Amino acid sequence: MPQNGGGLSNINQPSGWRKATAGLAVAEQHAQAGERAAVPKTQAFVAVKRVGAHIGLKAGDMLLLDTLGAFTQAQDWEEGQRPIVWASNSYLMEQTGFSLSALKRHARRLAEIGVIAFKDSPNGKRWGHRDADGRIIEAYGFDLSPLSARAEEFERLHAELRAERELCQRLKRQITVARRMIRARIEAAQGGALRGPWTQLSSLFEDLLDRLPRRNMASEALARLLEWFRELQERVEPYQGVNNFLLTMRTVMAGHSSPFWMTLPQANALDAKVRKGEKSSVVVYYGQSRKDAGDEDDRSDRDDRSEEARIFRFQKSYRVFNACQIEGLPDSFYPDPEPAPEHPSAKPIPHMQAFFDAIDITTVFTGTEAYYLPPVDKVFMPSISRFENPRNFYGVWAHELAHATKARHRLNRDYGLSRFGNTAYAREEIVAELTSVFLGQTLGFTAHTLEMNAAYLHNWLRVLRSDKNAIFKHAADAQRASDYLIARSEAGRAGEGAQAA
Repeated sequence: MPQNGGGLSNINQPSGWRKATAGLAVAEQHAQAGERAAVPKTQAFVAVKRVGAHIGLKAGDMLLLDTLGAFTQAQDWEEGQRPIVWASNSYLMEQTGFSLSALKRHARRLAEIGVIAFKDSPNGKRWGHRDADGRIIEAYGFDLSPLSARAEEFERLHAELRAERELCQRLKRQITVARRMIRARIEAAQGGALRGPWTQLSSLFEDLLDRLPRRNMASEALARLLEWFRELQERVEPYQGVNNFLLTMRTVMAGHSSPFWMTLPQANALDAKVRKGEKSSVVVYYGQSRKDAGDEDDRSDRDDRSEEARIFRFQKSYRVFNACQIEGLPDSFYPDPEPAPEHPSAKPIPHMQAFFDAIDITTVFTGTEAYYLPPVDKVFMPSISRFENPRNFYGVWAHELAHATKARHRLNRDYGLSRFGNTAYAREEIVAELTSVFLGQTLGFTAHTLEMNAAYLHNWLRVLRSDKNAIFKHAADAQRASDYLIARSEAGRAGEGAQAA
C-alpha cells in the first residue's frame, strides 16, 4: 500500500525545500488551527466542495483533494490529530491520471488557496508511522488539517452563496414579470394607434433588454436592472390596481383625452405648470416595511417574534393631475385627437386576438353564454360574431379568463363556498371584472367597456355594502390576475416565436 504503518514512499522528486510564499504561510496557520478542531472528514469535504469553484478550485484540484482524502482514516480528523497523507507521486499519478507536472501544479494550487498545507521532512521525502491503534505518530507529506480549520468558514460562505443565488433567482423572476408587462403595454399602445412617446419608450425598452445578463450577474447589478425596468414600467403603465380603475373613471367623467397622470413635482420637473383652479385626483399606495429593533431589549427578543410581527403595513395617498390639466408638457403626453377607426363587428382585432390566443387556458367557443367551468378547467365563450362590438367580446373573455386564474394550480384564489348572490360569489365577480378593466387598460378596450364595467361592479358592490373598502381589497387580487394573464400570454407568444425560428 502507498500509505501504511510506516516506511518511505518510493519517490525520487522531493516535496520539501520549496520556496516560501504568503499563501503557503497562511496554509500552515490553517493547519495549526485545524489540529485544534474536531471536524469529521465528510463534513470537511462537503463544505469545501460546495464552495470550491467560488474559492478558485478547479476540477483537477478537487480530484487530487478527493484522492488525498481517501488515504485518511476517521481518527486522523479528531482533535489533536493532523490528517497527513504520505502517498507517493507515482501512486497519485496512477490514481488521478495526472502527469508529474500536473500533479505538482494542482497540489501547489490547493496549498496556495489554503485547503492543504505541505509538511516537509528534513530530507524532502514523504513518510509516516501509525501506532497499533492506527493513529499517526509522525508523518510528512500533504497536510489536510486546513480543511478542518476552514469547514465552518466554508459552510458560512455556502449559506451566503445560496442566499445570493436565491436572491438572484427572485430578482430575475421580477425582471421577467416587469419585462413582459412593459412589452405588452407598448405593443398594445402601438397596435391601438395610441399617440404617445411609444417610439422612445420602445427604444429604452430594447436598451434594457440588451443589458439582460447573458451569464451570472451579481444581485446588486440585477437589483439595479430591476429598478430600471420598474422605472420604465411606471412610465408605460403609471398606475395599477384600484388606482388604475379610479383614474380611468375620472378620465372619462372629466372628459380628459390624455391617459397620463403625474404629481405636481413630476410636472415641475418637466418645466410644466398645473393650470390654476384645476382639481387633483387621489391615488393610494399600500406598502409594508420591516420594524427595526429600537433598543437592546427589542434586539434581544427579535428572534422570539414571528416574521409577521416584524412587518407593519402602511398607506400613503398622493394627488395627481391629468396631462390635460397641465400646461407646457411635450406633445407626446397628449393623445391623437383623431379617434381610432372603428373595427368592423365580428372581426377580431389582431393585437387583442393574439394576446388572448397565446394564453394557455383552454377556451371553447360555443353557445350564447360565457362562463368558466372549474371541473374541466375550461372557459366557454360565444363567438365574436354574437357581439356588436369586438371590444366587448374581449372584455367578456378577459372576465372569464380571470375566473380561471382562481384555480389551485394557478393563483389559488378562494373566498369560501360560492353560491350565486352570496358574498363569496360577489367577491370573485368583482375580481374578475376589475381584471377585465386592467387588461383593457393594457390592450386598449377599456374606454369602450368602462360604462358596462362600472355598472357591473356597482351591482356586486351592493352585495358587499357593509364593506366600504371591498373594491380596494379585491383590486390587489385583480392586479395579480391581470399580471398572471399578461405573463402567460407573453410566455405563449415567446414559445411560438421560438418554434417559428
